Amino acid sequence: MYFIKSVFYCSFLYRLLSVVCCDLDTLLLLEAQYQVSEVLLNAQEENILETSESHRNFIIDGLSVERNHVLVRINFIGGPMERILPPRVLEKGDDPYPWPMFSSYPLPNCYLSEVTRNADLKQDNDFGKLLLCFKMSDKQTEWIENCRRQFCKMMKAKPDIISGSNLLELLEKFVLHLSENLSECYFPSVEYTGMF
Repeated sequence: MYFIKSVFYCSFLYRLLSVVCCDLDTLLLLEAQYQVSEVLLNAQEENILETSESHRNFIIDGLSVERNHVLVRINFIGGPMERILPPRVLEKGDDPYPWPMFSSYPLPNCYLSEVTRNADLKQDNDFGKLLLCFKMSDKQTEWIENCRRQFCKMMKAKPDIISGSNLLELLEKFVLHLSENLSECYFPSVEYTGMF
């Protein structure tokens, strides 16, 4: 029971660290004072099973996947056009996590988007087209309606394209948009008028 609680807390802390590191000032402070990326790389190194002198396998579990996500987020600064963030969930099947794990620099190039690698913008899959509608709009209600319409259209045409990880990415972008648009906040802050 203690082990399950500690794994849950570690996973929660990694998620929190992932959010906190989105602010560049906070990331620089954490790097300067605590060398956060070195700590995460060392934790990834401890999660390696050495099968022979030349072959090493990562133990893939929820914590190593979460660390991998945070390390990519910390080390490749940019948006969805500059970097590819690996998913935070394991998939069913023979290869539960097809993204490469790492425990040292440089990070694998597969986390850099095509735009960054060869400066050629390619959005040829339908899911990528759906994500394009997540650009900021002047009117939040129009933006939400546009996203809803595009999502429904895609689900009717190709329902198998939205996997669990794609849906998670879609929801993250949606929530990010809602939290960044303070002028027309979806959940406006209400001033408390009660007595203490």
